[in-house]
Amino acid sequence: MIHDFGIVWNERALLLNGLANTAILSTLAAIAALLLGFILTPALMSKRRVVSGAARLFVDGMRCVPFLLFAYIVYYGLPSFGVRLDNWTSGLAALTVYNAAYMAEILRGAWAVQPREPIERASHSAFRRSGLFRRIILPPLLLSAGPVDRNQMIQINQGQRFS
Repeated sequence: MIHDFGIVWNERALLLNGLANTAILSTLAAIAALLLGFILTPALMSKRRVVSGAARLFVDGMRCVPFLLFAYIVYYGLPSFGVRLDNWTSGLAALTVYNAAYMAEILRGAWAVQPREPIERASHSAFRRSGLFRRIILPPLLLSAGPVDRNQMIQINQGQRFS
């Protein structure tokens, strides 16, 4: 039994390197997925049917595909179209794109339940669009979406083990 741990101890540098890569990849993928989710959320809520339909197709498509299958498509499928990514980049791309769909849906749901009165009052005041979003919409949106976003970030870390 002790001899078995000796093998692990001898390879500790490799294991620590893998741990560092996992932490970095998970953090970058979570940040990138959240940012991409912020971009996709207005598209999901767009009044234009083409824009909202395309965003809905992407989000629902990603949510229907198992992550491991999507990771295989990114790693093995993209080279057949001439896009060659190394292991690390393909893992980051797969995690980001896949989880951005979930983040967009989480943010859309949080946005849909926000009360409209503060937004209407602020829009009739001196708030411009950027200030309205940054000071009136974003803080309660992040507070209400926070627990579900954190859960999705845990899923990103768990999904990263399979990429």
